[in-house]
Amino acid sequence: SFTKELIEIHPLFKNRNYIGARQRTIRINRATYIPNAKRLGMKKEAELINKMWDDIEVRDYEYIRKRVYIERRTSANGSTQRKHVNTEERDKWLKKYGFTLLFMEDIAVNDKISLFRNAECVVGVEGAALVNICHMQQGTKVVELHHKERYDKTFEEIAKVRGLIYKRFECKGALGIEKEKELIKSGRFSYHMFPLLCDFEELSEIIELN
Repeated sequence: SFTKELIEIHPLFKNRNYIGARQRTIRINRATYIPNAKRLGMKKEAELINKMWDDIEVRDYEYIRKRVYIERRTSANGSTQRKHVNTEERDKWLKKYGFTLLFMEDIAVNDKISLFRNAECVVGVEGAALVNICHMQQGTKVVELHHKERYDKTFEEIAKVRGLIYKRFECKGALGIEKEKELIKSGRFSYHMFPLLCDFEELSEIIELN
């Protein structure tokens, strides 16, 4: 529903038959657009992405947050545990460095665009909500938090196209190595579905916060 909402407000897709969007693949009428890493690296694709959202007129967001930390409550792909379990450390870190904890499920699409347009630094665990970094201004920062055993370049490529300062930060799995290996072996889990432990003080050094 998030992707459908985002597409429906864009003038590029006005009066066209929306079919669906899944796994970052957009289908309009009979055409399919897949913004994969190889295509995003091309100059023409970069220009398209950069122009795609900038012209959308959105209402002013009810409040502006310069530093945003993204968390999740729900998930359509079974990865509801893809968040940090050391929440007490997280909350102290958020307060110390002036970050606001937000759940994208709670925010309307137009407000998400406005929020990210005004953000100077966004930190979030790998996930669909990070697609909103396409609305950030050139030169702003995005930090993607990953399980240390997983690496995906999707949002790194989007950041590159948008001219953002991108950093990847590895986190330990909260279940322990042996338990995670056991679950992976079952074939029903992957590393992006596990809860995480983050070293928040090290994270602040990576982002170069003061």
